[in-house]
Amino acid sequence: SSTIASGKFQSGTLTFSEAESGAENAYLKLLRNPYYTGETMAINGATVTATVSGSTNITITSQATSGTFSRTIKVKLQYTNGKYVIQSWKEAF
Repeated sequence: SSTIASGKFQSGTLTFSEAESGAENAYLKLLRNPYYTGETMAINGATVTATVSGSTNITITSQATSGTFSRTIKVKLQYTNGKYVIQSWKEAF
């Protein structure tokens, strides 16, 4: 049972990392294109869906799903004077 629990922990951690990667990718694409609204991509076998909403108060949501595991990252940004300022970057439950 210890081996099974360890495997599940590792799978959950990898799925979290994939959600983080999706959020980072979305943030970079938003910096390059202010009209970017998101996409669905494959990262290390997981399906990652990133969405961007808002214009001044912006939310990036990145959800990674791998097997039975799903993890979500939410990034809150504020766009002021031509700059994006990260307000928060955390896992959403």
